[in-house]
Amino acid sequence: METSGIQYEALSPENIKELPGLIKEVFGISFSLPYFIKKYTSEDLEKPWWGYFAKTNEGEYVGFCGALILHFEGNGNKYTGVQTVDASAKKKSRGQGILKNILNLIKEDCIKAGYDFMYAFPTPDSYHVTVNKMDYNAPVSIDLFRYPFKGLPIAKLVHRIPGISKLYNAYTNKILSGYDDKRKYFPNSVLTDSFIGVARTPEYLKQKAENGNRFIVVENTGIWVKCSSRLLVGDIEVNPEIQPEKLLATLKKIALACGADRIDFKFSPGTFWYERLSKLITPQDAHVVIFRPATTTLDWQQFKFTASDLDVF
Repeated sequence: METSGIQYEALSPENIKELPGLIKEVFGISFSLPYFIKKYTSEDLEKPWWGYFAKTNEGEYVGFCGALILHFEGNGNKYTGVQTVDASAKKKSRGQGILKNILNLIKEDCIKAGYDFMYAFPTPDSYHVTVNKMDYNAPVSIDLFRYPFKGLPIAKLVHRIPGISKLYNAYTNKILSGYDDKRKYFPNSVLTDSFIGVARTPEYLKQKAENGNRFIVVENTGIWVKCSSRLLVGDIEVNPEIQPEKLLATLKKIALACGADRIDFKFSPGTFWYERLSKLITPQDAHVVIFRPATTTLDWQQFKFTASDLDVF
């Protein structure tokens, strides 16, 4: 496919090396090449190497979007969704329809494979493209609950110093092992409220485990966490008897031991933990979730998400 001097080519072993530099230029965030290789080629992926680059006729890579298959369940039904990730276009190449064309290529793949829908957690730039120029819906959000406190922000500093992160990760794993959840799993909390959410299949859990997150138990309740620049809570098991204040106090203790000075939670409005946390912490806008039907049009408001559903968790 070629439009206005822009060629589109599938992600491959030859061009994936261009991705770290592109993401760095567009977002100012550094990810290593091994990170992207693992993300797009893991043996647990149903469709590895799924993504498309935009390249000029001169050979410069100016845009990209990848795709990951996730399964959803709820109310006795099952669906296959495709999350589009790492959507990026260099500033000088915007306005040429690059992301629109790549997303259309992914949609064509979805239709051929019989997948039900596409969805994403867009940046402000890609939100404009997908919602205003394409047939996406934006009925759902994930709000941020941030719980800050005084502490030494070691976690923030560690990830800025090359070579130290491995030692830090080993240290935090030792801290979290004291709260280890032997089950290594609990159901997606949004399913308890009769919503539709990501199904935690064995393959999905194996992919997530490679990102350094961990299942722990606090106050007799399962929690899925990841410690990076802060303690990020991916999801919390539904427990009607729990006292959220006690939960926060214990998580604060864990976060301080890990050198973090805040805890972040992310839940969609209407879910069990959104309602509990909103009584203690004022929610902030974090992510809008957008949907594009491929082979099925559904009631998108029935879909709910937690921080664990983000591809970076």
